[in-house]
Amino acid sequence: SFRRPSLRTMLDSWKRVLYIGLPTAGTNVLLPVSAGIITKFVAMYGAEAVAGFGVATRVEMFALIVVMALSSVLGPFVGQNWGAKKHDRVMLGIKYSQQFSMGWGLVMFSLLAIFGRFIASPFSADPLVISTAITYFWIVPMCCGVLGVLRLSRIALSVLNKPLHSALLTLIQAFLLYIPFAYLGSRMFGLKGIFSAAAGSYIIAAFVAYLWLKSYVKADQQIYLSQQLKAEVF
Repeated sequence: SFRRPSLRTMLDSWKRVLYIGLPTAGTNVLLPVSAGIITKFVAMYGAEAVAGFGVATRVEMFALIVVMALSSVLGPFVGQNWGAKKHDRVMLGIKYSQQFSMGWGLVMFSLLAIFGRFIASPFSADPLVISTAITYFWIVPMCCGVLGVLRLSRIALSVLNKPLHSALLTLIQAFLLYIPFAYLGSRMFGLKGIFSAAAGSYIIAAFVAYLWLKSYVKADQQIYLSQQLKAEVF
């Protein structure tokens, strides 16, 4: 339509877009901050540890690229079917996506654990760099599937008009869990403690995300069904 909208309509549209966009933008700003803090913890063990940590995290992101692609598809799928009141399709889509993420994470963990030295070697000949990357591959990627579930749940919550819940999940994972656990883990177990903190924060945050998403979808579905029942009665 080429008809010019009224100022009220335009402002209402902007408000709804920003309600979703601002929390998402905020979390994308905060994530590098948390990553910088974790890198500072790793830096206490030397430049080689930072280099190995950098290699491992970049390889991990590459391993998760399929789940990231799936999350970009899940958003439109959930939004379209939710708008069409096809709640069963939404629940099945989320369920199958999460199951795929767990399966994919298991495969990636197996590959990284078995071939970690072969994967890390082209990046550096330094044995400390390779050793740090291998240690990371043995700890954090075991939660690749869980991290995928967390990412998928965040996307779904944003699409379902719960962007604050999605942003809160990021804050919980990064600042309330990962950073404090990494600090304590570093004091007690060194680099292994920092890497274990990442795995632990993913598990806890993913579990919370799963419960929030499941409860919200079921609650909204029950409201819709009750409205349908009342409409049929009257």
